[in-house]
Amino acid sequence: MGRENFYILLALSVKPPEDDQKIIELAIKQKQSEWSRLRNHPTKALKAKQYIGLLPEIRRIMSDPKLRKAEALNAIKILSKKAAEKFLVIDRHIAICMSKGFITDEEIFNLAKRHSVKANEIKKRIKQKKDEKYAKIGKQLKLQTAKGYITKDEISELAKIHAVSEKEIRKSITCPIKKKTQTIGKPKDLDKSIAKIIEQNLKITGNSSLYQFLDLPPESTLEILQKKAKEKEAEFLNAGKKDAINTAGTALAGHCLLIFKNRNTRNSYDMANSRILFKDLNADIDVAGMDGKIRAESYETLINSAALLGMNIKQAHNYIKDYANKKKLQLEIKKKNQYGYHMLL
Repeated sequence: MGRENFYILLALSVKPPEDDQKIIELAIKQKQSEWSRLRNHPTKALKAKQYIGLLPEIRRIMSDPKLRKAEALNAIKILSKKAAEKFLVIDRHIAICMSKGFITDEEIFNLAKRHSVKANEIKKRIKQKKDEKYAKIGKQLKLQTAKGYITKDEISELAKIHAVSEKEIRKSITCPIKKKTQTIGKPKDLDKSIAKIIEQNLKITGNSSLYQFLDLPPESTLEILQKKAKEKEAEFLNAGKKDAINTAGTALAGHCLLIFKNRNTRNSYDMANSRILFKDLNADIDVAGMDGKIRAESYETLINSAALLGMNIKQAHNYIKDYANKKKLQLEIKKKNQYGYHMLL
């Protein structure tokens, strides 16, 4: 085990790193006095003597600009790692409290007290977790609605998985909702040539979708999308430039005005856009099965890749299984038997 970091040991600032030699020397003298008082302490004496023995090394490191800079950088790494580890536990406790769908002020206060942080820090983590949750819901909705509609059962499943109300899920749905027994016309496919032009222009502007181009969430209303598209179009036209980015941006704004004009054209775009999400996953499956077999270890990796797209485990398994069958790939899956051992299916 390495020695303790001197910036942390002396309780000196690391962001920005303390460089004033007078302040550093004062901190050393204060710690020296503290350790001297603890030399006969029943439980702290050993540590105190060790620290006193380090004083020459502390002064050597902290008086050398290069060594001091390295010590400060190392302190930042150590503190960042400790903070990350601490918030892993905090996040787990937040998740437990929020599993019922909400968290109370009293629970926030108790969590802050338990982990010795401010209540505002807990609130920030809660907001971050909520944002992450709704981003994942958005991804899963995009996959679920790729067929042009979503069923009531699928809404219920999403609400249950993410511990939110069905009403919250419905707020983000822009396609028809149907019962399993209903039949509904499939949205008309987006013209392939238009889809290709949009994809090319999105690459030029550095965006992954028309929603990102407009800087709006996918659940935005048609009215809001239209308004932002007009603003974008005016912005590019008024710029008066004729470079590639401006030309692509003007074209994309025009496509937004047409595609987000009504629900049918929007659904057609959403369907086309969702298919793009599968391209990388399909490529991963192809690579995993290059020798005709997807091994169990590769299968686990593919499940994780699918999760990044927003699929749950069941959806990911079904997709990989169906794709493997189409490509005539043998699929190995580990499953625990009654004794807890993994068996290949």
